[in-house]
Amino acid sequence: MLNLKNYLFILIAIVAITLSGCQKKPAASFTTDKEIYSNGDYMQLTNTSSNAHSYSWVVKGPKEYRSDTRDPSVLMDKVGTYEISMSCYSKNGKFSGKVSKSVEVVASIGQYVFYTDDLGSNATSAKVYIDNIYIGTITQNSGSIIPACGATGCVTTSIPQGLHDVRITFMPYNLNKIYYDMSFTNRGCNPFRANL
Repeated sequence: MLNLKNYLFILIAIVAITLSGCQKKPAASFTTDKEIYSNGDYMQLTNTSSNAHSYSWVVKGPKEYRSDTRDPSVLMDKVGTYEISMSCYSKNGKFSGKVSKSVEVVASIGQYVFYTDDLGSNATSAKVYIDNIYIGTITQNSGSIIPACGATGCVTTSIPQGLHDVRITFMPYNLNKIYYDMSFTNRGCNPFRANL
């Protein structure tokens, strides 16, 4: 015959077994805030999984990143393709779901305005070349104010991040000013003063 203590023990064991068997399998899902990132962007991963208690993220590509937080943010500072995998687990850790997707990181591109204050009796214009490709011609001095991108008489262009050779040819005498391995890393509008 069961006494009350044994009866309660059996009842608790049955409830525990029933509850552990009733856990739903997690459905793994997540979103990224973009599909293509510029070098230096942060990628925000948003977990949209259901029935999950814990998470495991792996971001593999030119750089590897791991996290067990719910919604991590990852600095994407190397160009390339990244495979993102997220696994989620139930409260008892027995059931899991997994999902993956890919994103791209491309070189960031900055806009640059090329200007000069050296036009006058020796030079009437200045041609701008980047990596030996003609970009445009500076046709007037900018004065004491640094011009904005798109300013009249200046040359505005977009340049991918990295090292580039810049040649400014002052006309009509074909006087070359060459800047080797200039580092272009900034986004937005950036000034570049061409000196004679």
